[in-house]
Amino acid sequence: MTIRPKRLLAVLSGAFFAAALIISATFGWFRYRAAFRDFDVSEVAAGPCLHPLANVSVPRVMSEHESRLLVMQLVSGNGRKCTAIVELAAAGFEISPPENIRKVDLGGQNQAATITWSVAPRQAGSYAIHIRAGMDEQNIGIEVTNILGLSAKTALILDYVCWSLGALLSVQWWIDKISAWRSARRPSSVDSPTG
Repeated sequence: MTIRPKRLLAVLSGAFFAAALIISATFGWFRYRAAFRDFDVSEVAAGPCLHPLANVSVPRVMSEHESRLLVMQLVSGNGRKCTAIVELAAAGFEISPPENIRKVDLGGQNQAATITWSVAPRQAGSYAIHIRAGMDEQNIGIEVTNILGLSAKTALILDYVCWSLGALLSVQWWIDKISAWRSARRPSSVDSPTG
């Protein structure tokens, strides 16, 4: 049995594309499930520090025992000095610093503030982190997973590598197919007898 290098490259590129597609689909499904648990609640009221929550950033897919930052941006809204009270409820997570309630001074020269918590999930599963700041509440869904025993970051890097290798290994196969197609479309020259 002989191994044809071009066929081997085509099979390898297909395998890398399949692995990349599986990892991408898995992450997409996890992000969808995490986003399904999101909700925002904001009561209508006017006053300083009643609606300080401007933005919350946290990864949607995490690995077990992987510590990531939850970053919140707070604004005073009307420029008046006030103190915003921010609460974090993260069942299933270790949080650092361990205080789940923080007071942040806003307004005046300190129009905006950024606070962070380090969150580390204890085990795989579907979770929601609940944040309350003033009269604003937000739930953020997070999927904690273990893909092939890899962390979420490593699995994403593997996904990019598989897509790249699949594309790289399939180049020669595509060149051969295009050249065969072009040669099939070229009219064959027939020698006509002169006479």
